[in-house]
Amino acid sequence: MAGQALARTVGCTVRGFPVRVLGFPLCRGRLKKEDWDPLVERFQRRLAGWKGKLLSYGGRLTLLQAVLSALPLFFLLVFRISVGVLDRIETLRRRFLWQGTQEGTAKPHLVKWSTVCLRKEDGGLGVLDLRDMNRALLSKWLWRWLHETDNPWARTFQDRYGGHGTNARIWPTVGARASSLCKGIFSDSAEFEQAVRWEIGMGEVTRFWTDVWCGDQPLCAQFLLVYALVRDPLETVRNCWTVEGSGGRWSAALRRNIFAPEEASQLQALADRLREWEGQFGVGADRPRWAPKPNAGFTVRNSYIWWRDLGPVTLACGNPEKIWSQKIPRKIKVFLWLLAQERLLTRTYRSKWRGGDDVQCGICGAAPETAIHLFGECRWAQAL
Repeated sequence: MAGQALARTVGCTVRGFPVRVLGFPLCRGRLKKEDWDPLVERFQRRLAGWKGKLLSYGGRLTLLQAVLSALPLFFLLVFRISVGVLDRIETLRRRFLWQGTQEGTAKPHLVKWSTVCLRKEDGGLGVLDLRDMNRALLSKWLWRWLHETDNPWARTFQDRYGGHGTNARIWPTVGARASSLCKGIFSDSAEFEQAVRWEIGMGEVTRFWTDVWCGDQPLCAQFLLVYALVRDPLETVRNCWTVEGSGGRWSAALRRNIFAPEEASQLQALADRLREWEGQFGVGADRPRWAPKPNAGFTVRNSYIWWRDLGPVTLACGNPEKIWSQKIPRKIKVFLWLLAQERLLTRTYRSKWRGGDDVQCGICGAAPETAIHLFGECRWAQAL
């Protein structure tokens, strides 16, 4: 009743959650599956107006990359997409590429989707992988968190969940009671740290063992035996420097003394590595740098490439640059790509998909009809 009275006073209406603010669904708790329906419906409306069956693979690929891959980016910038919603969107994208329509008889998806989403130089079609793009877009907030400590949005998270303090509490504490927005943004912070290299200022934020600041790897990865004996693995660089007179020395608290020769050898190697850093403290706060491309700095594109490279990448076909560097129509390039993958709809491929015994070449009838036979072994092809 009080809400209705206040609404009449200010001249507005009372609505329940979720509500849309600047295009984003605002609700209590995490977004439900049905809260993503407007995004899925946008895909369906776009697809309904396209005559995909009349387009070549090259035309569908152009629309897929230019339109269908761009539709969800506004949402992915803020929210972490769930597996169920991602499957619904990816199903629409896959069907459009291989079938051209969402209705009618199903057609074979000639190449698995993970290969299609590989970069062209790795043997794929360069289609945007939405899961990794979601992580790359959310990484922008992680990067801003490291730089914009005084922004209102950062202070809001800091006041509620912590972080930005000393003693290595850089990231907010994402517990069970944290909001879905906080969980979505900061759940990848541990992996994101692998791409951040710290330039030491006062050394009050950079963690001595687990951050990348001395070399290309954290010290915990370079000196495993010594790290196993550390009492506090989250010590900062500043806390590990003991001031003595006009200088100082490095000191890290260990749980026990060094006994094994291997441990003593690693401890000496660690001391040699740190010797160049003795007293090399700057002025001001520690500064994060984007390690994969220090000169270019952090961009969403660079972040997406880094997330894609985290997983194992195998070349899907040999010498893909020979296909994509040619000045020929895109539909011909896609055809040559399918030929290199041996995924053309030959009689042998159709028999595996639908069954049937008629797999002989329809031109010469001398061997099973495969992509290699049609374009290389068939005597009619050789005559051409």
